[in-house]
Amino acid sequence: MKNIRWKPLTILVLMLPIIHSCTFDNEAGDVSIPDTLTDFSTTNITIGPDCDASTGSQTISFAHLADLHANFAMKERKFEKLKYFYQQLKEQNPYTIFTNAGDDYEKGSVTEVLSSGKSVKEAIFAMEFDVRTIGNHDFAWGTAELLEYVQDPHAKVLASNTKYIADDGATFAAYDFVQAQVGCVNVGFFGMVSLPWNELDETYDGQFLPELTNDFSYRDISKEIILNFRSQVDILVLVSHLGVVEDGFLADSILGIDLILGGHSHTGIVEKTVGDTLLIQPEFFADGISQIDIDFDLVTQTITSISHQDHNTSDMEDYDLELAQTLDTIADKYAKERHDIIAYAEFDADNTSLANVSLDAIYDVMRADNETSVDIVLLNPNLVWTAWDAGGLSKQDFYNAYNVERQKSDTPGFNSIYRTSITGANIKKMVTQQPLWLYKGVTELDDETAYTVALNKGPAINIPAFFTDDIEYVSEPEFFDENWQVLSDYGVRRTAACVYIDNDNTVIDCIKTEHVLFDFNSSSNPLEASEGVGEMTAYPSSSYSIASDDINTPAAYSIAAANDSSGNVFNFDVFTEDQGVKLSHILEPNGYLSSDNKLSFYTLVFDLYVPSSENEWLAILQTNLLNTDDADLFVHKEGTELEIGSTRYFSGILFNTWQRIAVVVNSNAVEGKTNLYIDGALVGTITHADERWAIESSFLMFADNTPETSSGFIDNILLVNKPLSDAEVQLLGSAKQIMSTSGLPIGLNE
Repeated sequence: MKNIRWKPLTILVLMLPIIHSCTFDNEAGDVSIPDTLTDFSTTNITIGPDCDASTGSQTISFAHLADLHANFAMKERKFEKLKYFYQQLKEQNPYTIFTNAGDDYEKGSVTEVLSSGKSVKEAIFAMEFDVRTIGNHDFAWGTAELLEYVQDPHAKVLASNTKYIADDGATFAAYDFVQAQVGCVNVGFFGMVSLPWNELDETYDGQFLPELTNDFSYRDISKEIILNFRSQVDILVLVSHLGVVEDGFLADSILGIDLILGGHSHTGIVEKTVGDTLLIQPEFFADGISQIDIDFDLVTQTITSISHQDHNTSDMEDYDLELAQTLDTIADKYAKERHDIIAYAEFDADNTSLANVSLDAIYDVMRADNETSVDIVLLNPNLVWTAWDAGGLSKQDFYNAYNVERQKSDTPGFNSIYRTSITGANIKKMVTQQPLWLYKGVTELDDETAYTVALNKGPAINIPAFFTDDIEYVSEPEFFDENWQVLSDYGVRRTAACVYIDNDNTVIDCIKTEHVLFDFNSSSNPLEASEGVGEMTAYPSSSYSIASDDINTPAAYSIAAANDSSGNVFNFDVFTEDQGVKLSHILEPNGYLSSDNKLSFYTLVFDLYVPSSENEWLAILQTNLLNTDDADLFVHKEGTELEIGSTRYFSGILFNTWQRIAVVVNSNAVEGKTNLYIDGALVGTITHADERWAIESSFLMFADNTPETSSGFIDNILLVNKPLSDAEVQLLGSAKQIMSTSGLPIGLNE
């Protein structure tokens, strides 16, 4: 990209009078250029080695992030991967600058709210940025937290349109302008924040906090920065939290900004050139990082080229181990329990079903305490952020359902719960005016009676935005709690009663864990279960029988042993359409098909050895005892590779190798699923696992109606009456480890 080089200030001043007295529109209304320039707070930093002018040119790289939104202390290790990427880039080019365009707080880790924001500040400090700016969400926890947040021990923080006005002697350690000596090149930085947001999740004209004042005449401030500092630097960078649209307006109306490193818009990756300015906005929620490389000619003092490329966090494998330890320590200090399972959902939720659970939660939790009891809950169903999946739920899952955005700044989240008193007549009007909102409570309303009503924050303190002007509240609305916290408390109460959060069925984990294990090592009858009650028999006994030489040591079959155990294995054959192996058990039926005497939830684990074969298919599990349809789980030969599945297939199965396979079944009439694991690692999920996957007191293995079968070896067949979690499957280990059931979970009520 060609770039106009700004040299003497006289050139700049001559070019600016054309627009010096003009008026521009922006989010704060019409503004005009002031006649006098503001005194700016500035500082200088050095990045990279000393200048070596003999090279004739120098490349400066930027590793740019924005809108991280507290996405740390997550299993995905996003922060750690991004910092590692920056470190690798800096190794390649020591003139690399690590930048961040703000919005570090809110919407990510529940650790933030459990620490009142402190954990985010500590996590951002640990990232060790060079230059960063403040975003609108970074005012969320109030002035005291903000003052600490800008006192970064490593980064210089930009706040070119924010001033501290309180007369209390506090230090606001942010700067209007930062000049960085990067080798032979001087790089100048300024940064601005956009408008604040309110409880309606809308921007408003006003200030974030009473101790600070913000100037939203972005063009005026930019022009003052240029007039004061453009002649002192080789490259001028705006680290912007204004959004793509406002960034584009600035670049279009002002000369002198070389690069805008943006944030705020949440539109994904943006790269565009406006005039002579390159505008970049990276992925948000720590999902990626933008790399910008500027080649600078040291002789002509001009930018010769600018290039840009983006890198997705999901494509990264390596991460900063030291940072991982630091972030884990931070998170554990404030929220060690953040991922602990405290409740259970039987079904995957969508936004509607989750909102209905929230309705029940608010009603139940508030009525459990006489001081906060309510008669009615009237809930906006459109505030759900992320619906949960079936299974165990943690505080993080509840927080994901209703992220906290403290709007206005330093007040409860806009989806939080308030309580107030409203007459029956007005409640009737409100229900009529918001017919899609959820209602629970008194069904026969008396017009004159005042009822205690729970509402979201928006309608609680902004009646005209949701209802007609004639509606009034009898009492001043009072904050009760954040919506996610109410859901979390409700989940704990439901788990204590051993019922799911989304219905009154008994939580499967409250049922006593039972299992049956076949290891083929009994000298008297190797086909009987070694743990639990069960047996393996030929299917059907009229056409097939299990011979004594079908059970022996791996050495007897000239194959490797899976582990140090000297136990036997079972050698299954290529079966015809009327043959297979039947396993019987006495585990209690469970789940939605318990009335049909079936296990709807279970885990089947086994060690499998697949010899090289010309056969394309190997049937594993057949739940149909008549064997009149396709088996339910296959190993499939695809070219020279093996895969496992049913309707969908997943790689990872190897020829001539012992592997521990786990099949975790949550069968349901709606949205059931089956997870497949190899040696403790999840390899795939089969959705729509309905009645087909449920098993009776017996089921078949290696049987198929076609028949699509092969020979092979199996050991340690384990059936558990529960769907094991990822962590519980991992505890069972790989086929290289001796199978042990000592780590199986006990019931919640045991």
